[in-house]
Amino acid sequence: MTGTLSVTVFPASYAESIPKRAEVILKGTGGASEFSFPAYYVSSRTVNDNNTCTFSCVDGMVKADTVINDDSLGYDDNGLVKLSEALLYIAGKCGFSEAVPIDGAYLTPYLSRDKIHGRSGREILEDLSKAWCGYWRIGMENNLLFQKPEISYAITNVNSYAAPLRCGLVEYRSVIMSDGSETYISGGGAEQCLTIDTDYASEEAAGAAYGRFDGYKYVMWKCTMCLLPGYVPVGTEFDFIGEHQPEGYYLCNSITIKPCASGIFGSVGRNTITEDEWAYKSEMDRRLDKKQSKGEKVTVFVNHNA
Repeated sequence: MTGTLSVTVFPASYAESIPKRAEVILKGTGGASEFSFPAYYVSSRTVNDNNTCTFSCVDGMVKADTVINDDSLGYDDNGLVKLSEALLYIAGKCGFSEAVPIDGAYLTPYLSRDKIHGRSGREILEDLSKAWCGYWRIGMENNLLFQKPEISYAITNVNSYAAPLRCGLVEYRSVIMSDGSETYISGGGAEQCLTIDTDYASEEAAGAAYGRFDGYKYVMWKCTMCLLPGYVPVGTEFDFIGEHQPEGYYLCNSITIKPCASGIFGSVGRNTITEDEWAYKSEMDRRLDKKQSKGEKVTVFVNHNA
């Protein structure tokens, strides 16, 4: 999960004086508007007609794009290395203090050299994200933290807000996991199904995902504007004071924060998905998708008499 920041400054001459990847620290002082954000890094700039310059920035996750040179990793005779050792090595190479996995990391106790060597830290972490059903985010201490999307990272109380709009829910009853050649199914049928394509697919991994998501309700909602107490990361659960909601209802996976002299305002919610967005794919569809994602040649034979 990569956070972004956009800031416009005057005059436009700043475009020449601030280098790419310059660190950007956003702070506010004075009364209720006091806040501190994580570090961001300049990724691009645009000079505007009104003699201003707009800088587009990304958070520390940009450092994960570093290509991993794994010569000093201690692989065994089978070309495997312990997950804990690999994560510590990747975090260090990318400039993070550490990489903290989840309890589900036991599903991938070892990583093979072909999943590490010559690949970026981001690619390696994304592979693990698929297998573990979640995402990585940057902690305030420059560490990589793995987050389960169904569990809140923190709770924020909000007093001033526009009435949150409830946009429906999707409930899951089965899991289909595939590595492109083997498919593992937990639960029943293709309806209300969560599909996961990962190189680390296994019967045990599919069962673990099913244990987490069987009966899980993905609740969609949005609040167009609210007054925030400070910086609020994705994965926060909102407690709208005076608004009745079940526990875990207002878990946020989408947030836009706008700090100004009057306070810190936010548009928050949980992304809307269609009921069939995670619908079952046939084995052939998954194989074709996998080949295309790797850039392999795909040959299709068409029977015109069919």
